[in-house]
Amino acid sequence: METLFAPSFNLLILIAFMVYKLNKPVKEFVSLRHKTIRDDIHSVKQELQLAQEKYDEFSARLKAIDAEIVTLRE
Repeated sequence: METLFAPSFNLLILIAFMVYKLNKPVKEFVSLRHKTIRDDIHSVKQELQLAQEKYDEFSARLKAIDAEIVTLRE
């Protein structure tokens, strides 16, 4: 039991020091990461909406071409 006191105390001091020193950088990293992910999700939503609009446009064109082909065959 006596042999574990000094390493445990050193570990406790190390953890306390790391919490004290790394608290602000970790908070800044997490908030920056949150902002980055939020912005990425917003841009992906915009790209998805644009892709959906293009898909709808091309689908409408294909339907129009199919109708035109049917009228030309008649």
